[in-house]
Amino acid sequence: MSLKEGINFWHENGEKYIPEPSLRENINADFLVIGGGFSGLSTAFNLKLQSPEAKVVLLESEFIGFGASGRNTGFCVAKFGLDMPTIKMLYGRERAIEAHHFSEQALDYIHYMVKKYNMQSEFRACGFLQVACSDSRRKKLLSTIETYEAMGLNGGNWLEQSKVQENIHSSLFKGGLFHEKSALLHPLKHIREWKRLCLQQGVDIYEFSPVQHICHQSQVITNTPYGQVQSKKLVIATNAYMHLIKGLEGHQRKQTPLWAYIIATEPLSDEQWQAIGWQNREGLQDNRNFLHAIRPSEDGRLIMTGNMPGLSFGQMMNRDNNPKVWQALKDNLAAFFPVLKQLKVTYAWGGAISVTMDMAPSIGYLGDERILYSTGCFGHGVASSQFNGRLLSELALEKETALTNFWIVNRQPLAWPFEPLRYLMKKSIVKFMSLEDRLKENRIR
Repeated sequence: MSLKEGINFWHENGEKYIPEPSLRENINADFLVIGGGFSGLSTAFNLKLQSPEAKVVLLESEFIGFGASGRNTGFCVAKFGLDMPTIKMLYGRERAIEAHHFSEQALDYIHYMVKKYNMQSEFRACGFLQVACSDSRRKKLLSTIETYEAMGLNGGNWLEQSKVQENIHSSLFKGGLFHEKSALLHPLKHIREWKRLCLQQGVDIYEFSPVQHICHQSQVITNTPYGQVQSKKLVIATNAYMHLIKGLEGHQRKQTPLWAYIIATEPLSDEQWQAIGWQNREGLQDNRNFLHAIRPSEDGRLIMTGNMPGLSFGQMMNRDNNPKVWQALKDNLAAFFPVLKQLKVTYAWGGAISVTMDMAPSIGYLGDERILYSTGCFGHGVASSQFNGRLLSELALEKETALTNFWIVNRQPLAWPFEPLRYLMKKSIVKFMSLEDRLKENRIR
């Protein structure tokens, strides 16, 4: 079975997809949403749900599921992105507690949506296990638990090395933290289910309709190659692609893209599964800076992401392929499970994620209350990005709720510097974090 480089496993093994037509006329809308990922579709759905008479339009530059929402590993966890000690250090105790509760509400929201609307996305509430692969990482994980407990929060259940290895057979695991409030899903099926819900609700979706320019007048005018939308309000939910939109001068440096890389193996045999244990088939993750995350697929493969992120300069978005990182991930998998050393990798792909300079999501208005945006969902963004859509809808409808009062709303994140300083800064940060990983791990690179 040969390696399919640059081919997304979820796309390759999904059902035949029929996209919506592109925009080929000039139309009016009450609300226009740009971006057909989790945030954008959730925003559009919730706008129509809360304001049924409103005309809601969504534009996607490629097809639904093209971006990170259709490429990720499908971890659906109650995490804010950074680890809790770092969040507390950067934003203070109260905001760290609020971020934790927001993340838990986000996961509850996904549970609710899957059950209420019968979303067929292989959603499985199985928890996930965060492991430490060295003594120093073990101390860090124990320190994380202490931070949660000091703030009166449940940070998971600690498992000693022997208990971890009863479940998953790897001599590298020195202990682990089990997070019960987590799930796995099929990201492409899930994003297509969001599309189904939007269409049923009455949202007008146009695919292959890239935004060329946004103009602020009495209404917001959004231009595509063959059509135009005049809207009373605009929501930009493009995440890692936000910097490509013209007409947002002064706001394009709120985020920068980084690239995550993923591999999928061939299906494991019954003997291989027995050799590594993993009876509960939960998600697995270590606690490095550039963490490794591994999950089983429904057909018995292992899907893994992690290692060094890809960087780009300026507006370049052509970093989806990285054979060096793909090989490193294969080596990492063999280090975790030597018995799988001969296991073939059959798919390898990558995709852009959005990172703000202070490593926290940012949501709010751009200039005035007619234009809203969401960006900076990275790392553990599957649940939070969907919940962000509900937040954006309430903000667009000018409601004051617990969500719209969350501290990430209308905060002023530090802007990334102009090029070439931006690229040099990203490269320096990545090198420093990677060096720390190498110093604290002997066998995982």
